[in-house]
Amino acid sequence: MEFLPSNAPEDRALAADIVGYLFGYEQLTNARALALVGDPEAGAYELLFSFSTPEDKDRFLDLVRSNEDMGERLRRERFHVADD
Repeated sequence: MEFLPSNAPEDRALAADIVGYLFGYEQLTNARALALVGDPEAGAYELLFSFSTPEDKDRFLDLVRSNEDMGERLRRERFHVADD
């Protein structure tokens, strides 16, 4: 997903909502987050999350999976979970 696309206001609003959800879930699960520039010309970023415990990671993922506003496609195709 392009990070806050400038040429599509509706996509920009959806992307901002998703980023807000992810950082809210980060706060709820005592996680840490890091944003890395992936491709500055494309406005692409990687959002990385780390967790203190496997239970915190599971809770974060449960919150993401339960969020209908994020869309099934995003949860299935754009959200990569590293192995423990």
